[in-house]
Amino acid sequence: MIASSSDLLNTLITAECGGQYLVPLTAFYGNKHLQVKLDILMDNTPIDLFDDRTNLAFKVAENLTSASYIDQNIYQSCLSLWASHDYLKRFGFPKLLKI
Repeated sequence: MIASSSDLLNTLITAECGGQYLVPLTAFYGNKHLQVKLDILMDNTPIDLFDDRTNLAFKVAENLTSASYIDQNIYQSCLSLWASHDYLKRFGFPKLLKI
């Protein structure tokens, strides 16, 4: 039997977060909702949720400014910068992070 569109959850998540957060939860979700097939795309490419077939997207962003999104903060993370002792000896300690 082919799953109906209501039985399919198309999900997009960034590659960095997908393996760390979403993949471990899929077995838990799948065991609770046996009728739902998960289609997970791990990609960092921006998408238009209205034009694409994505039902649910997990994005890493400070703010989502598009009116086409309804956002909910589900996790906060810290960004860390790491350097080896050799790098710091050669180039010194960073004074300013330029983005």
